[in-house]
Amino acid sequence: GIRVVKSYTRESHEISKFGRISQRIYKDFSKADRVMSFNNPLMMVCVYVSMILIAWLGAKQIVASGNNAALGLTTGDLTALVTYAMQILMAMMMLSMVFVMCIISQASAERICQVLNEESTVTNPANPIKEVADGSIEFDNVDFRYSDNSEKPVLDNINLKIRSGMTVGIVGGTGSAKSSLVQLVPRLYDVTSGSLKVGGVDVRDYDMEVLRDQVAMVLQKNVLFSGTIAENLRWGNPNATDEEIRHACQLAQADGFIQEFPDKYDTYIEQGGTNVSGGQRQRLCIARA
Repeated sequence: GIRVVKSYTRESHEISKFGRISQRIYKDFSKADRVMSFNNPLMMVCVYVSMILIAWLGAKQIVASGNNAALGLTTGDLTALVTYAMQILMAMMMLSMVFVMCIISQASAERICQVLNEESTVTNPANPIKEVADGSIEFDNVDFRYSDNSEKPVLDNINLKIRSGMTVGIVGGTGSAKSSLVQLVPRLYDVTSGSLKVGGVDVRDYDMEVLRDQVAMVLQKNVLFSGTIAENLRWGNPNATDEEIRHACQLAQADGFIQEFPDKYDTYIEQGGTNVSGGQRQRLCIARA
């Protein structure tokens, strides 16, 4: 949001906020390092106390037996005992370091597991339909809520029929659920009640990949990925030929400005499409659709 920050001359506010957050992270890491710094000295104390005890008790055994192996411990036995004990204690030290690292990584692991184990509420039916007959769309008493806990539905009792081939404009004020209505068609969300049919079949009965292959969307926020123009357009159809790509761009009124670039369709697009204008981004997204 650097352009917005500059437009409202809020650099000092953002720098201050960044400083506060950085200071909090610094304190957390410093506290963790102070705690960890006690681990090594504590383990070394344990190791040397153990060595002293083994040497003292072993020496008493050797003196008591008069270095006679038949009666007790010998000097050689004590040397071997010290060596084995040192190896075991060093392994214990390494284990303690691993334990500390596990504690540090636990928070990250929990968050990663939350993401990996998250299950989508939108799933394929048991026996999905693999073909969309036509482009007709029918909303039949459709209600929709983003959350089951919402007081009011976003869409309430919507009835709408759009024949295949029709061009329909959905007009309304800000927050009147225009985007929500459209996003139900490719099943980005499921209707709360009622039914939504595409080609005369409820969208919940289709295989999601088949349905979404037949429904193309260009949202308000146009997203381009890093790569060439041709690579971005092939998101819509990975097997599209160069001629098909150019034809789509001509229909979307994008071919004109693409031809002005030195590399034409091989022009590299930066992440988010920052090296093309907003209008050019939108026309490329329409061509991709």
